[in-house]
Amino acid sequence: WAAVGTQNGTQFKGTFDGQGFTISGIYLPATSAYGTGLFGCIDSPTAAVKNLRFVNSYIETAYNHVGSIVGWTLNAKLQNVYSNATIYRSTGIRTGGLVGHFDNAAGNLTIESCWYDGSMRINSSSGEQAHGGLVGYARAGLTTIDTCLFTGKLDVTFTGSASTLNLYVGGLVGETWAGSLAIKNTIAGGNMDVTWTNSTGNHSLNRVGTISGNTYSSQTKIENTYDVMNARYKVVKKSDSWNVVTYPAGQDPTSGSVVN
Repeated sequence: WAAVGTQNGTQFKGTFDGQGFTISGIYLPATSAYGTGLFGCIDSPTAAVKNLRFVNSYIETAYNHVGSIVGWTLNAKLQNVYSNATIYRSTGIRTGGLVGHFDNAAGNLTIESCWYDGSMRINSSSGEQAHGGLVGYARAGLTTIDTCLFTGKLDVTFTGSASTLNLYVGGLVGETWAGSLAIKNTIAGGNMDVTWTNSTGNHSLNRVGTISGNTYSSQTKIENTYDVMNARYKVVKKSDSWNVVTYPAGQDPTSGSVVN
């Protein structure tokens, strides 16, 4: 299967209405494209994917910006979409269960009545990592998540020093940079297991949270949203190791302080 729309080519700009049907058995192999998913890249204020089930499918890639439904978007709306697709990454940055990367100061990403129940397995050793149960990375613009559910598995392993890696992992959103984030009527369930092996250096800039990993937003509003997930963040240093139970606002594994 080749993803619909590409970041550097022709983006998908229409509306895909699955009318309640199911897409099953898709395999998306590793490519060099920035933006991998059922839709590689979506960009239009009116673009939408709705009323769709995407199941029993597998995405494998070592490149950046991966989501089971949308890899990269500048404007998009997902409505009434379910996915249990498996995502495996041997390296690369920014992964979301539904959307990998949103980037548009004047754009909107809206995810409404959607559910991710699949499995994500990510390995990496460098770069700015942002991985989330629903959205990996949202930069600028407005990101809205309403009446959604994550009950899948997010399993992330990093190897290397803090000088080569920034770590942001969230049960719903990995990282939000600038712009605005609104989450309401949503549940973060499932399992999140983050392990950093052979680590050295200062980890003070790294965040793991059961709702959002890292939020640098001008406006953030979270209401009627609950964390019921089984989460673990383990840092294995060269000299010792410790486990940290994470908190919704983000956790600094070095000091144990909650970052609001």
